[in-house]
Amino acid sequence: MSEKYGYLKSQWDKYFTEINSDLKKENDISFQSFSKKIKDSKLTLEEYTNRKNHNEVQEDYLCTFIENSSSKIYGSASAGNAKYFGIKFNDDNETYYISRVINGDEEQLKATKEEAIIKFEKFILPELREICAELTDNNKDKIFKKVENENKISSKVMLRKIVAINNPGKFLYIYSDDAINTIYSFFIENEENKTNIEKNYLLTSNLKDIFQKKDNEDDNFYLIRLSRFIWSIFGSTINLESKNMILHGAPGTGKSYTIKNTVKNIILKQGGNIDEQLVFTQFHPSYSYEDFIDGIKPSGIDEKTGQLQFELKNGNFKELCRIAVQKLLEERKAKKKDEELTKFFFVADEINRAELSRVFGELLICLEDDYRIDFDNKGNIKKEESLITLQNASLDKNPVYKKGDKNYFGVPVNIYFLGTMNDIDRSVDSFDMALRRRFFWKEIRCNYDYIDSLFDNKGYRNICEELNEYITGYSKEKLNGNFTKVDKIKEKETLKLGTSYELGHAYFKNIKAVNNSEIEKLWNSKISPLLKEYLRAEYSQDEIINKLKEAKEIFTLPKENKSDTNS
Repeated sequence: MSEKYGYLKSQWDKYFTEINSDLKKENDISFQSFSKKIKDSKLTLEEYTNRKNHNEVQEDYLCTFIENSSSKIYGSASAGNAKYFGIKFNDDNETYYISRVINGDEEQLKATKEEAIIKFEKFILPELREICAELTDNNKDKIFKKVENENKISSKVMLRKIVAINNPGKFLYIYSDDAINTIYSFFIENEENKTNIEKNYLLTSNLKDIFQKKDNEDDNFYLIRLSRFIWSIFGSTINLESKNMILHGAPGTGKSYTIKNTVKNIILKQGGNIDEQLVFTQFHPSYSYEDFIDGIKPSGIDEKTGQLQFELKNGNFKELCRIAVQKLLEERKAKKKDEELTKFFFVADEINRAELSRVFGELLICLEDDYRIDFDNKGNIKKEESLITLQNASLDKNPVYKKGDKNYFGVPVNIYFLGTMNDIDRSVDSFDMALRRRFFWKEIRCNYDYIDSLFDNKGYRNICEELNEYITGYSKEKLNGNFTKVDKIKEKETLKLGTSYELGHAYFKNIKAVNNSEIEKLWNSKISPLLKEYLRAEYSQDEIINKLKEAKEIFTLPKENKSDTNS
């Protein structure tokens, strides 16, 4: 087996995830019921699309089952908008939306139930019946084509998930294009032009050979565990748009987790070694130039004199630069192209907590692309200006680069300098303009789709969104580029603290079930104390009490959603 799988296999051997067997059984019974009705052409419009707070609905309907109720076991498949289901029951609890693909020339916004039933039975139900057929060598190409290219239901992730659940053991429970493309390109080097579901099918067979199941492990439990493991490595990543990049945003938005996953994915894809190519350091007020570049530190006791000895020791960034330069020189002599170079990563978590001008010292100019160390294929430095002399150069026994009898420092082209930063930290001003202009800044916001993937309750997502709108004074659309101010939420004046103060999705996941009892525990233990701290500088004690009361009223499920929902 390829050496590049060694690290992953070692992680797989100790990977554990808790799978709720009762919830899985409930999901399987529900899906089998839907599947039988589809195959018998007995699934009704109400069983396909409905509203949970509609008094006719006693159990799940297919769209919400696929998008939400089954997410804990069979992975997230959010359509993004219910319109992508082709037909959806409207908020007025009377009319239906019918998409343009189904209706013809234009979408129908307020169709009657009778009109919707006709379209459902003519277009949606036959399509579902085709993809619910058991997958065989004879029909799989036809089913794959129906899912990806010839469908009236625009939500491909929904159709992919139906096929996956309907054919246990044959697919990973991962459905997004980005994730599957990333995983496929890592494990299967033959980059043929295949659809998402074809790649998933091939991947699953390949991965089952690499990552063995445990003795006596149920096949479907094994594939759920394998899907979660693969997602934990490849699922949460970002594009590194610069070699100097800062992820910033509100607390709890997963900045550190995202950067770690992204870096691990890149290293593993190259067949590299995470321990050797990644340095992850949390910055803090005491973090210094000596920790980062180099400094004179105790090295032990002299055996003859008994006196304490000192020597120059590399800081963690300088040492990574030294290792990266050696590798770069070796690979350039081997005539490797830029895209083939081994990549090294320095991650500064909570970067703005340190006194940055003191930490960076003379490093700043070295970070710029035009001043990075590089070599030609004969091992010669391309630009002499990429080398600088540090203040302790004469004492340096382990320099980044040595030329003659002189020691130099520089940042090579194969190093990525990445950082994370909470926008509300008081030390944010430590990032002066000289530092700011040398970094690409990427904002990370609360991920409400992640909340959807964890809980089967749209009402909970709604109150999470509304609480953040109340705190920030902006609608959630603002977080995607539309700067829409919100003055009132449920007749309450918003706090207008700004988007830096929104609550990240990590806060909202800490409930065992979606009910007001659990939500109140979350409010009392995590959200209320944090909000109180935010408001302390802006309001009097009496005003704070009143604002917290308003916020709690917003962060409460309405009466129709008060029944418990399994998480």
